[in-house]
Parts: sequence; structure tokens; C-alpha cells
Amino acid sequence: MNITTGLLIISNPLLALERFHADALLLGVLGTGPAIIYALGCAGSGFWTERFGYRKMIILACSLLFLAYSSIFLVDRFRLLLFLALVVGLGASFFWPAMIRWLGEEDRVDLLRIRVGNYNIALIGGVMVGPLLGGMLISVDYRYPYLISALLVLVILTIFMISKKPKASGNGSTDSLTDREEVEEKYTPGFIYIGWAANFAAWFAIGGSQALFPQLAKTLPSSINNRMLGVLIALIPLGEIIVFLILRRSGRWHYNYPLLLIFQLAGIAGLLILALNKHLVLFFPAFLGIGFAGGMTYFSSIFYSLHRQKAKGRKSGFHESFLGLGVALGPITGGLAARQWHLRAPYLLAIVVFVASIIVQLIILKKGK
Repeated sequence: MNITTGLLIISNPLLALERFHADALLLGVLGTGPAIIYALGCAGSGFWTERFGYRKMIILACSLLFLAYSSIFLVDRFRLLLFLALVVGLGASFFWPAMIRWLGEEDRVDLLRIRVGNYNIALIGGVMVGPLLGGMLISVDYRYPYLISALLVLVILTIFMISKKPKASGNGSTDSLTDREEVEEKYTPGFIYIGWAANFAAWFAIGGSQALFPQLAKTLPSSINNRMLGVLIALIPLGEIIVFLILRRSGRWHYNYPLLLIFQLAGIAGLLILALNKHLVLFFPAFLGIGFAGGMTYFSSIFYSLHRQKAKGRKSGFHESFLGLGVALGPITGGLAARQWHLRAPYLLAIVVFVASIIVQLIILKKGK
């Protein structure tokens, strides 16, 4: 599913530029509009997932996405492309909270951590493959990325429909083991809200950096070419995957706020480099640092939304809503800051958001204790 996300990341702006001659404002609307729909949709679909079950929500999402991607044949002007993107954002908001709720069917903490780790690696792997595939497909025909997305969704829907409904995990003896693990497993009330706040700040920074750094790169004394720019941006998901691989192997980070804080400080350090640095070599640790922060906060936010939680579907929806709001607000507020002040202002703004988020987290942590 996330290959389709990656396909649209590159296909939507290229189609808007090459066929509909969109300007920067329209490109911003094309990126922010679906993200806002996604964030709001996730909040609602979390409740519906809790009521109707994750299977029905996934089937509904795939059906809606198949229709949206297939409608590319009708897109002959920018507003129709925008409508397609908004519907895709709505369909995705039905899919991902239901997927995360499905992850939460596993209650045993060690297996839940591994399951979430595998999910995160697949998630980021898909969004890395999508742009590479989309760049090749759209050069042949602008409709191909959308048609491939429709085909992928149809495959997902078909496999899901013919698969047997999974049985509830565990039996009597397993339940006893789960009880013992839960007693021994440390738990801090309020950490779910800490995870959401940290994840919002990290993805605010990621969304702004991915969208706005290319413009800054072209103004540097030694202008960064497109190939190197792609390498730098790819360091963010690389950093996320490195963190996912580490976190899935150990539970020592569970409810360990100092460790979560260290990763957020790594993200702030990366943003500070983007705001002050002019040398190419220092941009490598900058983007890796932002990726490390995003990986830690994303894994934490999902895990704390599921571990020992009631109404997991609703809380999965809120997890995705905070992420979506960060991705939506990062580029547009950063763009306004760049227009008002200078091209490095978006990264200073992201630092302010990070610091404000950390203050909120510390307040929540104190109240939880």
C-alpha cells in the first residue's frame, strides 16, 4: 500500500507542473490539502474501526482507493487532480488506522514490539520504492503510476477478501504468560500522549525539510545537484529504518523518556545544521539526525497507542492524525516563514515546534507520575 503513497509523492507534483502548469501555491495546496483530509479522516476512522472492525474498514478503504486511482482517465485539469488527491487522502485515512489496529491484535509485549517493527520497516520501504518506480513510469505515460496504484490496491483487496479471518491470538496458557509479562513490563500513564506530541513535532520537521530544502539547496554557494539532493532526502527514511531495526530487537526503550528525549535532540541538532550550515558534508548527519528522530517517535507513538490500551482503533486513528497534521503543517507554515523572512527560517520554526513539544511532554510526564 505504501508503494502507492510513494508513487503519488512524485507523480502528483510532476503531473501538475507538466500538464497543468501549476505554480508554487497550487503545488502547496496539492500537498497540504490531502494531508489535512488524511489527518481529519484518521480521527474519525479510528472510531469507525472500533465500531465496525478493521477488516470492514480495510475493504472500504481499498474499494475507495481503487476507484480514485482508476479515475485518472477523467483528469484533464488541475482541480480534478486535486479532487483525486483529496479522495486518496480520505481512502488512506480509512486504511492505516485499521492496519495499526490489526497490529494491536497481538497483546504480548515482545511480539507486539517485533510486529510493529516489521510493519514500520515495510511502511518506509514501500514509500522509498514508490518514487523510484514512479519516476520511471511517469516518463512513459503520466497515467501509469495511477494505474499501477489501482492494480496494487486491487491485489491487496483480493488477497484480503480470500484470506481467512485470523483467530484471536493466544490460549489459556498464553494468557497466563501474557499476564506475567504485563505485570513485569514497566508502564507509565500518559506516555501515549507523549508519543503523539513527539511524533507531531518530528514529522512537522520531516514534512518541512523534504518539501523546502530543495529550494535552499539551489541557493548555496556550491549548488547541490538533483542527484545529490535525492541522496540527502533519502537519508531521512534510511535513518528511520536503522532505528526501527534497533528498536524491534529490545524493549529497554519502553517508557524510557530520557532515551526518547535524546532522539528528539538529535532531530533538533539536524535542524540546526540545516539552519546554519553551508557545507555539503554536514548535511549528511543533519538528515540522518532528523530521520533518527522520526523513526524513534513514530515507533514510540504506534507502540504506546497499542500497548495496554483500550479502544486501540480510536487511538490508532489519533496516532495517524497527529502524524498527518505534522506532515501537512510543516511545509505550509515553513513556506510562509521562508517567504516572510529567509529560506532557513523553516528549520528554526521546526526547532521551536520541537522545543514546545518537549515542554508539553515534560508536563505530561510529571502529571503521569
